[in-house]
Amino acid sequence: MKNPHTELKRESLLALSASKAGVFWANETGVALAGKWTGEGWKLEQPIRPIKFGLLGSSDLFGILNGGFFFAGEIKTGKGKQTPQQKKFENMVTDRGGLYIVIRDVETAVTDVLYFLKTIKEKNK
Repeated sequence: MKNPHTELKRESLLALSASKAGVFWANETGVALAGKWTGEGWKLEQPIRPIKFGLLGSSDLFGILNGGFFFAGEIKTGKGKQTPQQKKFENMVTDRGGLYIVIRDVETAVTDVLYFLKTIKEKNK
């Protein structure tokens, strides 16, 4: 069974890229375990050493929109809600003029980005 979060993230990234509204990429966060290649496979280093990567609370998708605006998209499926760290990240982005959206479906994500760019363009006329 496919992971709904992973699928929505992939589909959103493809649709946003196809919209030509900017350049978009996935932002990964998590924990990995250090290991060594033995020639036959990976072996965990001893003692086991976790390696954290990514910024806690940062969004699933990042981008630079046409016109130079920063984009952050947080993927949420079902009844998923933002964590307090994600809310802080949202405020950091929007306080500096960037676009932060919570993505629950692909179509709305693209519509929100295009609307943001249209609004900015109209303000600058």
